[in-house]
Parts: sequence; C-alpha cells; structure tokens
Amino acid sequence: MLRSRPSSARFFVPALLLAACGDGLGPPDASWTVTMTSTADQVENCGDASFGDITETWTYDLYAEGSSIDIFIDGQSFASGVYEDGCNISYESPSWLDSYDDAEIQWGISGRATVDGPAGGCVDAEGVDWDGVEEVKVVRSGTESLPIGCTRTFDVTGALGG
Repeated sequence: MLRSRPSSARFFVPALLLAACGDGLGPPDASWTVTMTSTADQVENCGDASFGDITETWTYDLYAEGSSIDIFIDGQSFASGVYEDGCNISYESPSWLDSYDDAEIQWGISGRATVDGPAGGCVDAEGVDWDGVEEVKVVRSGTESLPIGCTRTFDVTGALGG
C-alpha cells in the first residue's frame, strides 16, 4: 500500500495554475511520470468554442496517510482524494480561477486511476503503472465562450518513477 488552462486550449491544461507551495513533506510515497492526452472529440457542452488536441507530460508525486492521498506537481499541491482499495484512487483539485475573453472562469479537475505502486499487480498493460481519466469542468463562467458545464476529458497513463 502507498503511504502518506486564456485560449480554449490553454484553459484545459490542468496543472498550469498550481497555487499552493510545497511544504517540506519530504520524498513522496510514489511518483509517476504521466502523459495526458485529449482530442477535440473529448470536449462536451462547450458551445461553439473550438479546441485542438493536447498532450502534456507531468510527474505526479503522491503522498498518502491511511486512505487519504495528496498529489503534488513540481512541489505544489494539485489534488486530494482517496486510495480506495489497494489499486484505485479518486481525486479532485481545488477550483481554479482564470481569465478568458476578459471574463473570469472557475474550473476544477476530478480524476480516477488504477495505479501500481512498487509491488505492482494492479494495472494489466505492460509498462503502464498509472491508467486513468481526468475531467476538467467549468463550474463558474463570465463568458458564453466557456459555459458552465463545459468539460474536457483527458486519458492519463504513466510509469512509476518520477
């Protein structure tokens, strides 16, 4: 067990607005280098806004205490959640505030993944230790270009080791 985005495209790169600073937590319990991919077809409820394909690579550092998890990127808090059953995690980011078309939008990220720690045994795909999905969703909007409920889905896969 593990231990303790303003163009349409830029809006949907989930980790650009990391707000909290790292607080000396020490080394993570596990790290994965993950690649996030999303095509224009993975966008829903976004009106007439147009979106291109996105591929981003990040290192997710996970800290766990019991079933509670915190995910950090570049030493900054990204999301918190739960380690559900030895293989599966679910997590959510805080809501982020951004500007778009001279208006403010607020959005959040929710994710779920099957993950292998050092012992392995959870993810079936060869060379994959993180297999998940993240959804970036507009929760408040001051522009019709990105309406409330506009959602972009990312496939997230990665390998253990940051």
